[in-house]
Amino acid sequence: MTLAEQGNIKAAIADFNQTVKIDPTFVDGYYNLGLLNYRQGNHKQAVAQLNQALNINPKLADAYGNRGQLSTRNSFSFYYRVRQFSLS
Repeated sequence: MTLAEQGNIKAAIADFNQTVKIDPTFVDGYYNLGLLNYRQGNHKQAVAQLNQALNINPKLADAYGNRGQLSTRNSFSFYYRVRQFSLS
């Protein structure tokens, strides 16, 4: 069982950060960091890490999909916060 599966997201992030520090071309490290940071609510970091994965491998379809979902969710979240504020 992985650290993330055990619920230890912070330790998993630390391990993947160490991985990409050792090998800055390790695309899976950036991809997984993006997913883990999204789970932690660190959306800007998640997008940056998915972008880094795509810089290394522009054919990584899952990274495009996850980045798109993240962008869509953030847009909808922002829309509803603005809407609630204007209705108050």
